[in-house]
Amino acid sequence: MTPQPDSFRQHCVTGIRQFVQTAVVIDNEAYLKENETAASDEPRRAERAPASVLDPQPDTEVAPKSGDASEKESSASPKDAAPGSPHTLDAKALTDAFHHLEIVCGIYKPDSGDELVSLATKAAQHADIVIVDWFLDTSKTGGKAKDIVKSILRRDTSEHGRLRLIAIYTGEGKLPALADDLFDEMERDETILKGGRFRRGASGVALVRGDAKICFLNKPEAQGGAPGDIVALSDLPERLVQEFAEVTEGLLANFAVTAIAAIRRSAHHIAALFRKELDGAYLAHRSRLDHPDDAKEFATELVTDELGSVISMTGVADECLNASVLGAWVDHVTANNKHEFKDHKGGKKYSLDEVKGLLVRGFEAVRVTLGLGYKSIEGIFFESPQQAWNHSFDFARLAGLKYEPRDRSRFPVKWAPVLTLGTVVKIVRPRDQEGQAARHLASDYFVCVQPLCHSVRLDEKTVRLDGTVGFPFQTATIATPAKPEFNLAIRDEHEKNVDLLVGWKPRDGAIFRFRPDAAQQVVLARRDASGHYVFTDDDGQTFVWLGDIKTDAAQRSASELAKYIHTPGTNEFEWLRLAARQGRIDYDGKVIVVSPTRAAGVE
Repeated sequence: MTPQPDSFRQHCVTGIRQFVQTAVVIDNEAYLKENETAASDEPRRAERAPASVLDPQPDTEVAPKSGDASEKESSASPKDAAPGSPHTLDAKALTDAFHHLEIVCGIYKPDSGDELVSLATKAAQHADIVIVDWFLDTSKTGGKAKDIVKSILRRDTSEHGRLRLIAIYTGEGKLPALADDLFDEMERDETILKGGRFRRGASGVALVRGDAKICFLNKPEAQGGAPGDIVALSDLPERLVQEFAEVTEGLLANFAVTAIAAIRRSAHHIAALFRKELDGAYLAHRSRLDHPDDAKEFATELVTDELGSVISMTGVADECLNASVLGAWVDHVTANNKHEFKDHKGGKKYSLDEVKGLLVRGFEAVRVTLGLGYKSIEGIFFESPQQAWNHSFDFARLAGLKYEPRDRSRFPVKWAPVLTLGTVVKIVRPRDQEGQAARHLASDYFVCVQPLCHSVRLDEKTVRLDGTVGFPFQTATIATPAKPEFNLAIRDEHEKNVDLLVGWKPRDGAIFRFRPDAAQQVVLARRDASGHYVFTDDDGQTFVWLGDIKTDAAQRSASELAKYIHTPGTNEFEWLRLAARQGRIDYDGKVIVVSPTRAAGVE
């Protein structure tokens, strides 16, 4: 079969086109209309109110005063260059082009006295696409543009990262040099590096990392640039959508942006469902509850269920993960990423048709013809077994954990973890005691199994006389080469991957006592000097919070504990018990007797 590498890429462009809703342009030479000369003999100039955003109303024209300082500054500053010069930007033409794609575009035209970097960062906060001119002042060094880009990326890092496209749209033709200049500065910025290191794109005029891309493009009148980098205003929005799609050029990434786009389209409809006329019904529901505060979780579930219904009803999964898309993905990574689908242990390579058959029909249907081991499935989709392990581990964390200290959305300022079912903690000990057993404990890692309803409303009716509440935990041990099994993937406080085996038998349990917060009636974590969330029990032992297992998964795992508790201790015939477990008894003496009538086909 001939690969069609562009099919999947176009699929991703379609997804990002649905996703993108807003853009902001930061350009001090943006204009709404060409300068006009007054009919009088005396030159007139346009005087604008001191604002950061272009005013769509006609400029008020006044005659300049002799020796007016602002007039002199205007004539010397490149920001007032005539339309048609390499650095100006027709704001109306660009915003109209964005509007054709149903993207709202805002213009920020900074003046010399503006808090340029601060205002630009705020303007970019909620924009999907940010467009920045390279020369925003008279220095012609691009310093302000670089400061804006770095400020935006620092803020994104503080919020645990976000999907981002920044375009440098300039009349300066030497784009590779600009890209190198910005790259060098970002390499020296420790805050930006915490969010991930950028790399130079194949074209040499783009900087990319997993969640963001910075592309460099030329305005129409730019001199000395490569023809492919010169983009007309009318073509810029579509070009930026194409550039953005490269950031989400993956099956799951495209599924995510398409799902979010569906939610965005339905956001106002969902909000309208919860109209004020329903308040009385909700309040009556709350009033009837033994614990009225439970109504808050009920309201949360109502909204999240509606969001889930939107994704389901709009068929996002069918659109983004169907057999045709999977096949296009195989062609894409083969042609564009030069990926080879092979068994890293045996060295066998698989054809594109074989891989597509595996994805569409499933392993069991093709295992004989494919000759692929069950444990080797992940490996064929990665460049090496180590890469397969690392990314599978990351996906296990994403699939299994509801909250994590890092790599998820930024927590609200007043938010703190609550000790409850599924909370994963690690006991903190002085450096000279690391690696030693904590008192009678077999491990440093624990999973809380306190039922949800026993983790809240911890008031005088539920606490002991000493003001503490006992919380049961199950011990989790680190997997070893001798015993590699694990059922929990998590990162420790040092951001090191840790594969844990949680024991679900009563003998693997431990109980620690905590004092609940008097106001919120739960056990709350606090931040320590290192910025980690920690719980402290009544004995002064500190436990660093590593995350919360998803509620349904934690409940299912806790049921394993209940199963062992309810297991009756009976005496039974050992041979018969082992007969249910393959390979535990000798079956050679077994004789299968077939009745004569059945053998003859007579019933």
